[in-house]
Amino acid sequence: MDISAQISACYEKNVGIFGRIEARKEIRTFSYSVRWPAMTEWEVDRLRDNLFRPKASPEVKEYVTVQKISEFVDEWKFADVLRDDFEGFVKLIPSLNRKASPWEEIKTLNEEIKKVAASLCDFCRDGKGGVTETGKNELSKFLDNLQRIQKALYDLEEKAMGEDSRLTQLKRDVALKAKQMNDFFRQAGLHSFPLKDFTAEESLILSPDQRSLLASWYPGEWTLVYRGTRDGMNASAFHERADGKGPTVTVIKTGDNVFGGYTGVSWGRKANSVANSTASVFILHSSLGLEPQRFRVIGDVAIYDKASDGPTFGTHDICCFEND
Repeated sequence: MDISAQISACYEKNVGIFGRIEARKEIRTFSYSVRWPAMTEWEVDRLRDNLFRPKASPEVKEYVTVQKISEFVDEWKFADVLRDDFEGFVKLIPSLNRKASPWEEIKTLNEEIKKVAASLCDFCRDGKGGVTETGKNELSKFLDNLQRIQKALYDLEEKAMGEDSRLTQLKRDVALKAKQMNDFFRQAGLHSFPLKDFTAEESLILSPDQRSLLASWYPGEWTLVYRGTRDGMNASAFHERADGKGPTVTVIKTGDNVFGGYTGVSWGRKANSVANSTASVFILHSSLGLEPQRFRVIGDVAIYDKASDGPTFGTHDICCFEND
């Protein structure tokens, strides 16, 4: 196959790849996370006393991202370097943008290379109708550039095909690891211990994932005793409904942040600090991108009771004041 035919064939392949990629409507990509239930301090204490028998029950979550093909190709940039070592008369051709990078520029360059190569082939004919050696040398550089574009397009097409969900396989693999861990627990004389759900009755703040996370941190049956938007955003309304109720979980939302605290002792109006070794504060969603996590509160200053304040945890870790 002569150089002119090779250029035509490579050009046609590139056109085909451009078309196949643009024919796709969207691209789906997948990411995954696994969450192992965290043990509460109560569970840890029971474990020390041989009363708690854990069982590993990890949850695998799949997150699907769908992107329009137009957005996908707009983000793409041609990363390779095209040859520019042409003879002077070829470099003078204005339509050959050898610095092309975005999708549309590369599409245009593919067309221009084909047109210029065809004209150059006619221009460099020898007396017998063939192409001169100088012409062949220059045309080989055009072919090389088309092939570099083609390689980049093949790589892009592979990405554009998207991914297949691996959720089933990952669940199977994680379940196998969990079984191995549970077998170890059983051999060590530890067995499963049933945990009740965190119902978070009619919560307007918590997402299903956040409820699940709180359930792993604070197992038990919970009843909604106070909601600021329903009962009043003031300290007296809080204390009227929350005082003397025993262990409580407080969930607060301000802006995009969702956080709160837990105390194992009742709220009151004593105007002093209350100790509690099981108290903690937590983050469920952070506008700064922090992952959900929980922190112990210093036992001597677990919560602060004051009639004029809402729930207050630690040494001003979380404070709810009334606006004057």
